[in-house]
Amino acid sequence: MIIGIDNGLEGAAVLLDDAGMVHNWFQFDTICVQSKPRKIREIATWGFGVGLDSLLRESREKDAENATRIIFEQCPHHAASSAAMRGMAINAGKIIGALESRCLSFERITSRDWQPKVLGKVPKGKTKEYARSKFYELWPHLKAVKHDGVVDAALIAYYGHITQ
Repeated sequence: MIIGIDNGLEGAAVLLDDAGMVHNWFQFDTICVQSKPRKIREIATWGFGVGLDSLLRESREKDAENATRIIFEQCPHHAASSAAMRGMAINAGKIIGALESRCLSFERITSRDWQPKVLGKVPKGKTKEYARSKFYELWPHLKAVKHDGVVDAALIAYYGHITQ
């Protein structure tokens, strides 16, 4: 079993089995930590922890013999603004803290690791479009899923599946 985690306010975590099928997922809850002069949100660590524990429990029920592989898309080295970078770094820290507090080992990757292997060559500015297309190609029964975080987290887990 593999858990793929997409970092970000609209992030998610997805549980994939050894056959490459999506079993379950959760989208991150957020909290407002500042409302003035502008609204600032962060992921809710408690919500992440509850969702993570649920995926881990399901993983153990499906395959008690093997450890679940966890792959986390870490904070990139650059962002469009310092505020965006700050937000991604704080959220990454919260996710890492939740994983480490459960004594879980995990792999850190970047979008540059998984996107070329899963999506192939993508024209600039088309990553989300290509990701959604690949997601529906792999899992056509999940056409109702529109959440970018779930799409990316599933593809991160799929990267783990094809690189085992």
